[in-house]
Amino acid sequence: MDYGTQAVYDSKAPRIARRLAQDIAGGRFPQSSMLPPERELARHYGISRMTMRKVLSMLAERGDLVKVPQRGVMVAAGAAPIVSQTPTATALSRNGRSTIAAVWAAEPDVHLVDIREGVKRYAAENDLAFQMFLSSQGHDQALRVLDEIRDHPVDGVLVLPYASDDYVQALDRLVEHGFPVVCIDRQVSAGRASSVEVDNAAGVYQATRYLIEKHHRPVHFLSTALEHEVQQNRHLGYCRAMADAGFGGLVRSHSIIRDIRESDPTFWPMDRKPTVAAPLAEALLQSAGPPMSVICLNDYIAAGLYEAVAARGLSVGRDLAVVGFDDLPLARFLRPALTTIRQPRQQIGYEGAKLLHQLIAGRLKPPVNIHLPVEFIVRDSA
Repeated sequence: MDYGTQAVYDSKAPRIARRLAQDIAGGRFPQSSMLPPERELARHYGISRMTMRKVLSMLAERGDLVKVPQRGVMVAAGAAPIVSQTPTATALSRNGRSTIAAVWAAEPDVHLVDIREGVKRYAAENDLAFQMFLSSQGHDQALRVLDEIRDHPVDGVLVLPYASDDYVQALDRLVEHGFPVVCIDRQVSAGRASSVEVDNAAGVYQATRYLIEKHHRPVHFLSTALEHEVQQNRHLGYCRAMADAGFGGLVRSHSIIRDIRESDPTFWPMDRKPTVAAPLAEALLQSAGPPMSVICLNDYIAAGLYEAVAARGLSVGRDLAVVGFDDLPLARFLRPALTTIRQPRQQIGYEGAKLLHQLIAGRLKPPVNIHLPVEFIVRDSA
């Protein structure tokens, strides 16, 4: 599904007018009651006060609302919902086939492609239509789709969210309206939305403990900004393992974290991801000399670390014991092969689609949060 080319958008005011009318028809705002203040309505529907003023005028002209001087706006008796010109998810379901969508803002890589393949497999096995929206240029289009998804023939949505107020608000609005939504890979809405994630903390805990016990020394942690739950939980697993081994006092000095954000679209292209490791490696090698043990936030940083240490005449596997996370295909082709933590990427997509299907069918009550186990893969780098 590429809403940028295949969907025809009407303006925001008519779309929000339909949504408000549907909320009135559903009993959210009872007939003959006063609506909340204009400012509160604008905040709830995620629009400006000027746009909300247009929405209220449209519904007043239709006779669904009545403007009461000095008091505000009242819901008229017998107010009827505005009918959308696009087929609704309910109509689609009556035709016997549900439709699920995925909305992701990211540069395609093996991680996201494998997750998508898992979604496609579940959809094919269960006769679901699957539509995909992928924005590789930034977040605006993805957020626009989330804002308008309820007006399109989709029964539920899988979302790759980011830790920003825009995503939190978009997800919260969907949850408030009872629209089935499942966060993939991470959770950003304080547990309100359902999610399928992996056990990031346990994976890094196991890897850190392995390095400590094998090499009898503390471990360094290299990471981009801890901006969302994935990075935070991986660092948490590292902190716990260090504390359990008696190295808790070294966590701060051994955590090398730079304010480089994965949500920034300029860092999405494949050729940019390993370059993140250069300043991290520089800080690491200035803080201590070999031999060292290092946990990297992901395999891309680990691959960049390989290049950085080689440029200094050092060797992974001899001077540095290195562990990554994800088990991307590149991990097997690095020399020495990279020890890493394997995510069940296709299973993430499969379980996400399965959970969304169950929410659509009403078999589960949200939020449901699923954590899949990871696997520690030992290779020559550690």
